[in-house]
Amino acid sequence: MIFWEKILIKYPTKLQPTEEDAENLPIVFCKWFIANNQGEKVLFAQLHDECMWNVPPNKLWTNYQTNKEVELETLTDLVPYFHQVTNFNLYMGKAKFNNKDIIWTPIH
Repeated sequence: MIFWEKILIKYPTKLQPTEEDAENLPIVFCKWFIANNQGEKVLFAQLHDECMWNVPPNKLWTNYQTNKEVELETLTDLVPYFHQVTNFNLYMGKAKFNNKDIIWTPIH
């Protein structure tokens, strides 16, 4: 069982996401959920085989296993063609390429 599956079991009750929650999720996270942890709403997301967590509206994500913050550059480097676009928004998945608007959609 990968660590992500253990987290899913540990937090069986999932909360409904708000717009603010969705705006706090980088597009590199394909699997995620929201749970209540000791009275606080926490977002959990899977990145490869690892689990990340975040408390909205904070934009910083933390690796669940190491408790170290995940650098923004680490997340943006996972986006294909990131270095070929301008006005990139990691949370909305929008950018410009040759003055044209483009959008990334998560791969599930």
